[in-house]
Amino acid sequence: MSAESEKSFEEKLEGQDFGDLHDWAAHLGMEILDIERKIEKSENSAKKNVPVINLLNKRLSVYNAALAFIDNSPKAAALVGNSGGVKAVVAYIISKAQEKEAEAELEEYIAIVQPQLPGHKMAKMNKKYGVVEAVDA
Repeated sequence: MSAESEKSFEEKLEGQDFGDLHDWAAHLGMEILDIERKIEKSENSAKKNVPVINLLNKRLSVYNAALAFIDNSPKAAALVGNSGGVKAVVAYIISKAQEKEAEAELEEYIAIVQPQLPGHKMAKMNKKYGVVEAVDA
């Protein structure tokens, strides 16, 4: 994709008319195909630029995930993209991945603190003995 067409794509993403799921999927599909062509061209080049190829592969993975999200969860994708189109969908997936990574890093520390929380021992005993807490109706 030329610099001009990439700029045009970004301007469409930033515009106020975000389109619908079909528009988003089409934009992502075209972008994915273009990135794949760039990767293939770069890999077949006599002068490979490995960092650029790696960056393109990362972007390709994110766009493929966004396209799969749109295809597999159209209602959720529509809610997420309602305020920002495909750009919002991509940003949402990236932010959720970052959150999950941060949670994974904290698991060790949560395991240390969790037994010290009020009610933790009681909840553990209830779970062990199958006690279901009463809920006020």
